[in-house]
Amino acid sequence: MQPQKRIALWLCLAAKLAGQSPSPSDLQVSLLPVTRAAGSSEEKIELRLSRPLATGERIALIAGDTDVSAFLVSGPQKVTLSPGAVLLPPGEAQLQAWLVTAAHEWRDAGSVKVKVKKQTASAAEGMGQQLPRLFTFQQSSSLQFRSQPLYKTSSRLTYRRTFEELNLQSSLIGKLQGQGWHAELQTNIAGSSEERDTPRYFQLGGAAPPVDVASYSAMIETKRLKAWIGDQSFGTSRELISNFNARGVRVATNFGGRFDLTVGLTSGGPVEGYSNLLGFEEGNDRVLAATLGV
Repeated sequence: MQPQKRIALWLCLAAKLAGQSPSPSDLQVSLLPVTRAAGSSEEKIELRLSRPLATGERIALIAGDTDVSAFLVSGPQKVTLSPGAVLLPPGEAQLQAWLVTAAHEWRDAGSVKVKVKKQTASAAEGMGQQLPRLFTFQQSSSLQFRSQPLYKTSSRLTYRRTFEELNLQSSLIGKLQGQGWHAELQTNIAGSSEERDTPRYFQLGGAAPPVDVASYSAMIETKRLKAWIGDQSFGTSRELISNFNARGVRVATNFGGRFDLTVGLTSGGPVEGYSNLLGFEEGNDRVLAATLGV
């Protein structure tokens, strides 16, 4: 055999052996027989790991296009997932497992197909009495104290010569998801110990509450319906309504596969405060609008 061909043959053989030799960090998952938790009729999905996890490693699991890693329960060389905890739809589901190393590298750990059974009436009723399993809340608040104990001026604004003032800003953002629906919530609250700095002082004067709702909005969407409640901006028609800011209720739906209908009952302009949460409680300040899209 010629030297050139012999070298090429050795190189090809070395490359083939290198491709077949497993990496020390390789890990694969396999599906274990379906089990049930003690005292429960709900089945558990268990995945066996080909080796124990090293320090800093973890398993990430993707069901369809949803990351369900946060709902995994780790055991001795296995991980367990409850389909009801993540509201997996009944039928066949593809689970893709990934090994996340200590260096945050994602490596393919294999995939399995599982059959998710439909929940029984008793199990569905029990789930309905609980809070949605997928939810996130983010809350932030700030307090600002300002003081001016000594001040000399000829200004007529005597209430500003010396003052102590405490201001509050608070916001809450939440997202909830259930089976076939999801919702979003946002609330902003403001307040001040100084009467003239309260949110509705120019509207109510001295009767304005020190802490009030500056704005809030909520949205819930299902497969066929979408609704908005609270402060919102809507309208894209230059001739009719464009970016109209108001507080109220709007409902949008699709029917026939070709038609979109949106109906809203809102206030005639921006609204602040908790005394008119729906926005259209005042009879002389209401706007009723409907849009039909073809």
